[in-house]
Amino acid sequence: MHTERNKRLAREWYELIGSARYEEAKAYVSEDFEFYPMIDNRLEGVDAFIELESSHMDPQPGFHFEILKIIGEGDLVAVHFVFDGWMPEDEDRFLGLKTTKKHSRHDVMTWLQFNEEGKICKKWAKYNMFFVLKQLGVPEILALDEQMNK
Repeated sequence: MHTERNKRLAREWYELIGSARYEEAKAYVSEDFEFYPMIDNRLEGVDAFIELESSHMDPQPGFHFEILKIIGEGDLVAVHFVFDGWMPEDEDRFLGLKTTKKHSRHDVMTWLQFNEEGKICKKWAKYNMFFVLKQLGVPEILALDEQMNK
């Protein structure tokens, strides 16, 4: 097995994504790459992945990834990291939603599966989008949060 190689490649890949170097990051994934942002939601191909990821990260230029843990076993690598980003002062929308705040800091847990050639063939991601939208002050989310906490 190539566990140590896969852990190194996972770190390199996230360093590229964390620097918004998406085109370079594409070289780390296989042609049959699948991304599961939610349990039953499968995106096929690296371009679909980059489109979704960049839509979350690009509105917060200068965002930063801090990798907390990388654990590997066989062809699987788990990566736990923190995303920290600020929206520009003149921006008030995130994913098409009105925002009232500028800062988002949250953790993400991902699993990556590597093929024999050392390419990422599958990625599963877990994060709390409700928490992200709450941090960014989306009025509908703030109202829902208030209702849930009564």
